[in-house]
Amino acid sequence: MESRQVVMDKAASIHTAEGFFNAYRNRDLDKMVAQCNPEGELRYVPLGTQVEGKIGTTGRTIWSGLFYAAPDLINRVELIFADTECNIYTEVVLSGTLAKEFAGMRSPGRYFVLPHAFILKVGGEETRIQLIVVYWDFSNV
Repeated sequence: MESRQVVMDKAASIHTAEGFFNAYRNRDLDKMVAQCNPEGELRYVPLGTQVEGKIGTTGRTIWSGLFYAAPDLINRVELIFADTECNIYTEVVLSGTLAKEFAGMRSPGRYFVLPHAFILKVGGEETRIQLIVVYWDFSNV
């Protein structure tokens, strides 16, 4: 059985992750980054090492580019849970119409539905996201 503190830490971590995805859904870059340690690490695995960097800089660049390329982008959190180390595991479905080329997706005008796995490490005194690792299958695009 998990201790009361572990349960509270997991709940706080999930709350932080939900705040991040709500801000993402609302295209609010400032609130997205506010849920994170700006010096934390970001990796979009399918895009290789060119999309690895700090959440506050690389993340902001990637997300603003995505919002521009898919102006009707939405995300739907299908599954979210935490382990005892405050790692958050999520299945998030991104969908929208690709108006511009973005990260290898070259089908302007095409509507897409793309499941993603986000793994977030939440921690620190302010319970912020320290690490974001994202996976998806490009064959669906």
